[in-house]
Amino acid sequence: MRWILKVGEKGVIMLPERLRQTAGIMEGDEIIAEAEKGVIVLRPLKPKPKIVDIDPEILEEIIRERFL
Repeated sequence: MRWILKVGEKGVIMLPERLRQTAGIMEGDEIIAEAEKGVIVLRPLKPKPKIVDIDPEILEEIIRERFL
C-alpha cells in the first residue's frame, strides 16, 4: 500500500489509521526512523518476546526455591 502524507508545522506527519493498523502501530508506541539515500523508513519499536528453552524439572525447582 502507498500513502501520500503531508509534512505539517514543525515536521509533524500524520499517519492514517489504516497505515498504523497495517504496521501494527498503536497510540503511544515509539517509532524508529531511519534515513538513507533520500528514503525514510519508519518502524514500530517493540521489544520482541524472548523464548527460553528450559527443563520443566529445573523450572519447578526454581519456583519451589523462590516461592516456598
